[in-house]
Amino acid sequence: PAPPALPDSQSSDDPRSRVATGLLDDALAFSKEHPEDPWTYQQKLSDLVSTYRSTQAGQDAAKLLAELKLPEKPKPLEKAGTGEWKKIFDGTNKDAFNHQAQGWELVNGALQNTAENEAVQSREQYGDGEFRFRFEVQGCDNFFISMRQGHGPAARFRIPGSDRIRPNEGKVNELVVLCNQEQVSATLNGVNVSLAEKTASLQGSIQFNAKGGKFRLLSIEMRALAPKP
Repeated sequence: PAPPALPDSQSSDDPRSRVATGLLDDALAFSKEHPEDPWTYQQKLSDLVSTYRSTQAGQDAAKLLAELKLPEKPKPLEKAGTGEWKKIFDGTNKDAFNHQAQGWELVNGALQNTAENEAVQSREQYGDGEFRFRFEVQGCDNFFISMRQGHGPAARFRIPGSDRIRPNEGKVNELVVLCNQEQVSATLNGVNVSLAEKTASLQGSIQFNAKGGKFRLLSIEMRALAPKP
């Protein structure tokens, strides 16, 4: 959620107050520009309170901290793959998917959703590896990409999800999913993201779907994990 409006405070020529006000402005600006990273915003507020609690800005920051509710911070990705990227889908045909991706259309080098599209599932089953999805969205507020889909729960990246991370509208986004035994983690445009569901399977298909707006899947690639030392 957006930071609440702060109460009006009296201006002060005190140097500490000016510094504290500047730090608070910086924290609020960061929150507005980087809604995908509320944890850094929280840290900025905490640092401000610990040093300038006696100032008006420090008191305002303390109130914001007390009201701030954050999702669980995603764990850092494990060591990624080092092998060569191999294409699963490159935007030229639907051969990688069951039923030829019924209801989806190939448009200008991408698989694009339509009003009649259904969930798409890969022909192949995949286990461990690093997977890279490149896609574009425009006005699409409901879509998911799942790994290890099959009998039981799957690891799923979903919009809307439990955190505030959003893909860039009208630009190429990159979702990277790392599957290593029972552990599945992901980043969106280089930022760690939480998964809507956890996986119990060690192997399964790739599945995705989108409703409303425009969702264009440009490519799917995978590479082997780095060998263990």
